[in-house]
Amino acid sequence: MIGSGLKKFAKESNMQIASGVAYGAMQGYSVTLQEGSGYKQMVIATRFANMEQQRAFEQKVSEVNITSQYRVQQFAVAPDYINVVFGDTMGTMKKIRAFAQWVFPLLRQCGASTADFCNECGAPIQNNGVWMLRDGMVAVHVHDVCSKKIQDQIYGENMERREEAEGSYGFGIVGAVIGSLIGSLVWALVLMAGFVAGIVGLLIGFLANKGYNLMKGKQGQAKIAILVIAIILGVLVGTVGGTCLQVVSVMNEEGVPMEYFGELMQYVLEDSGAQAEIMGNAVIGLLFAGLGVFGLLKQERKKIVGETVKILK
Repeated sequence: MIGSGLKKFAKESNMQIASGVAYGAMQGYSVTLQEGSGYKQMVIATRFANMEQQRAFEQKVSEVNITSQYRVQQFAVAPDYINVVFGDTMGTMKKIRAFAQWVFPLLRQCGASTADFCNECGAPIQNNGVWMLRDGMVAVHVHDVCSKKIQDQIYGENMERREEAEGSYGFGIVGAVIGSLIGSLVWALVLMAGFVAGIVGLLIGFLANKGYNLMKGKQGQAKIAILVIAIILGVLVGTVGGTCLQVVSVMNEEGVPMEYFGELMQYVLEDSGAQAEIMGNAVIGLLFAGLGVFGLLKQERKKIVGETVKILK
């Protein structure tokens, strides 16, 4: 995703916009811009000729408090790109512009490769080359022949991973359900206390995934659907369990014998107000669980599907 502020910034450098990102050459370097909830991201596709150059760059960066000066939350140097994440609040675009004016001359000073050099083989790009988006995050400028090589390699690795995936979906389902039910117990206790917490939704997802893996579930694409169903089951069971615990708590406070539990539960479930409250708790629980486990499910899907590539130009 890319908003108006980054679009304007990108157009100033004649960058292109496609597939939810802005990409192209900025001050001579291959740059990808995108944003999400609470952050803006700049990825610079570049390489250093040797570790000495990279260490020199990292040393110069460490001498500046980029968090306070440019609002940088994350700064990571990989072999073929630099990932920079900015906290997105009022005035962030001004910080990003200032960061760009500082970092690109520093990269050039330390010998980092520019967009005129292939991000794959490192040789100069004589023609227009090809822009390729990898994992929806970083756009790289490469030779046409190198782009085909990358696609073939990634396709082969992804196919090999799928073919080598062992395990059983059946055992995985059992493990995911057991894990989600353990999480549902925590959810029920939280509801009994009168709270709804997103962290519990994340816990249900974590336990479902853990149970799936412990039971040697097959690492195929159906795993994501199994986890989603298990998480929904965990929230719903936890919601019902929380209601039961609330009834038990009231019975204990009022001194009502437990032999009347069934009758009281039937009364509660038939009451329209109680029904609305239970449905509301379930919906809120599913919403919080969805928000809590979104990152986890996305990460699991990436492990299963493998790296993705898309030709941009």
